[in-house]
Amino acid sequence: MTAGFDRYFQIARCFRDEDQRTDRQPEFTQIDVEASFIAPEDLLGWIEGLMVRLSEVAGMGTPAPFQRMAYRDALECYGSDRPDLRFGLEIGDWSKPFADVDFRITRAALDAGGRVRGLCVRGGASLSRKQVGAIESAARKAGAPGLLWVKRTEDGGSGPLARFLAEGHYDALGLRAGDLALAAAGPDAVTSPALAAARLRAAEVAAMPRDREHAWAWILDFPLFDPLPDGAGITFNHHPFVMPAEEDLPRLESDPLSCGARAYDLVYNGSELGSGSLRIHDARLQERVLRVLGLGDRQIEERFGFLLRALRSGAPPHGGIALGMDRIVQHFAGAASLRDVIAFPKTTAARALFEAAPGRPGRAELEALKLA
Repeated sequence: MTAGFDRYFQIARCFRDEDQRTDRQPEFTQIDVEASFIAPEDLLGWIEGLMVRLSEVAGMGTPAPFQRMAYRDALECYGSDRPDLRFGLEIGDWSKPFADVDFRITRAALDAGGRVRGLCVRGGASLSRKQVGAIESAARKAGAPGLLWVKRTEDGGSGPLARFLAEGHYDALGLRAGDLALAAAGPDAVTSPALAAARLRAAEVAAMPRDREHAWAWILDFPLFDPLPDGAGITFNHHPFVMPAEEDLPRLESDPLSCGARAYDLVYNGSELGSGSLRIHDARLQERVLRVLGLGDRQIEERFGFLLRALRSGAPPHGGIALGMDRIVQHFAGAASLRDVIAFPKTTAARALFEAAPGRPGRAELEALKLA
């Protein structure tokens, strides 16, 4: 954009040093789009058109426009910023019904300023203890100490919570006879990922019918920053170059965690297919953001001096998005893993078996790189 190109797209090969998952590889192919003088609406419209056309090639029907959802609503209702919207099963805030429940775990969570949140699985009372245990295991893997649960029966309830609940509590939770309630207590940072994992596992275990086969959504209104897990500072939500929401600029230094970002993610069936934003095009604003992130003058110059010089030379307002091509192919082909749609995928240890990489560098290579 600084060089004077109005807009471009590229199909790029990328390398990213990250942990391995079924939907992630260290090497991948990316559709990258960038354009000057645009608003988010422009880019969202282009990408929706691209996805509609690609889905036609794949023999799928994809209506546009796609559903739009604020980041805060996605976390509140589904516990995740990439919710699978093929079925319902929304998370509810059960703090009020549990306010008078004499149960140590929920009482302690509420007294500490947390919440009790949960899922109502229709017909879930028919699930076996082993099946409920599989849902609990998913919540534990997501970082929760466990799940609280109760089944409502015709003559009362069964499960760990049953002896603490009265008839009115079941009604307040929206439980009918034959339903299963799954609850988590604590701060949202714990309950959201736990219930998001429990929601997906419950839908699988209970063979929950889907409302649709192809659920597209744009997640909007992301925060600009997130607190670090240890509470000792902040980090960026997307990346340090996202344009802050204009109305939040006066609070950038005084209350950074309250600032929004002009960012957007494309989600399909619970998987993020693309992430983008409007970019910061003003060098002074970019420096402010880097300082909020805790960088000093020397670090800013060493790491981002080239960028700031480019912005000072006159960068137009611009924005873009990057789409994961391999991940799109994986979903459109119905493959269980990204490795199924890549010719020479890496192992879970990030090794390339066919090419025998990474290899051991020789003395000449080390000397050329000034490495001992």
